[in-house]
Amino acid sequence: MRALIIVALIVASIPARTHAQDVETAIEADAEAVRADVEAPAPDELPEGADFGPAILVSPRELTPAEQRRERARRYDATEPLMPTTFQIFVSGGVPLRASLDDALEAHRYGSSPVLFAGDFTLMTRIAEWLWLGGRVGARGRGWGSNNSAPAVGGGIDALAVAHVRAHLGPIVDLGAVLGVGLGWGGVSIQGAGTWAFAPRLSGYAQVGFRVAQGVRIGARVGWDWFSMYDLDRYGSDLELGGPLLGIGLEVRR
Repeated sequence: MRALIIVALIVASIPARTHAQDVETAIEADAEAVRADVEAPAPDELPEGADFGPAILVSPRELTPAEQRRERARRYDATEPLMPTTFQIFVSGGVPLRASLDDALEAHRYGSSPVLFAGDFTLMTRIAEWLWLGGRVGARGRGWGSNNSAPAVGGGIDALAVAHVRAHLGPIVDLGAVLGVGLGWGGVSIQGAGTWAFAPRLSGYAQVGFRVAQGVRIGARVGWDWFSMYDLDRYGSDLELGGPLLGIGLEVRR
C-alpha cells in the first residue's frame, strides 16, 4: 500500500516540474531578445516612410527681471533705465586751421589766433544697447589781438544731428565714437564791422566715459571739427572755425 502511494505522488509531480521548466525557458528567451535589441547597431539611415510625429521645438527660457539685471550689470551700469535719455555738456579747446583771413589780419598788424574755444550741449536717447541718437547745439570763438585798435573776433553757433556708438567695457568705463552733421552760422567782427554767413558743419570724435555715481559720468573726447566759411567778405577771405579739438565734459542719464 505504501509503495502505491509513493508511485502516485511521483506521477503527480511530473506536470508541475515540466510547467516550471517551460516558464524558466520562456523568461530566458525574452531576456535574450531584449539583449539582442539593445546590442544591435543603430541603422545609418531612417527607414523610408518613417514617421516620428511632429518636431519638438525648444525655445530658450525667458530671463526673469532679476536675471536680466544681473546680465546687464556684467556689461554696464545696471542701475540706469533700460532706455535712458542722456544730457551732455562739454567744453573744448583746440588749434584752429589757418585761412586767408589770418594772413590778412596779420598783415594789418593783428596778432595770431592760435587757440579755438568751444562749448556744446547734447541731448540723446538710447535706440539700442550700442546706439544713441539726438541733437547738439554749440558755440565757438577765436580772436586776434591788436595794439592799435580793438581786437578782431570770430565765432559761430551750430546745430547738429548726432549719432553716438558706444561699447561698455564693464559697469564703469565706456568707449565710443560720435558723428555729427548739421549747419552753422558764423563770421568775424573787425573794428565793429561784422560779416556773417551760414556754413555746413561736420564733426567726428572718439569719446570715453567714466561712471562716478548712479546715472552720472565724466568724459573726455578728441576729434576734428569742420567749420569752414569761404568768400566771407568782398575780398574773398576765408575763415576757419574748425580743427582738432580736445574736450572734457559731464554726462547725466535719466
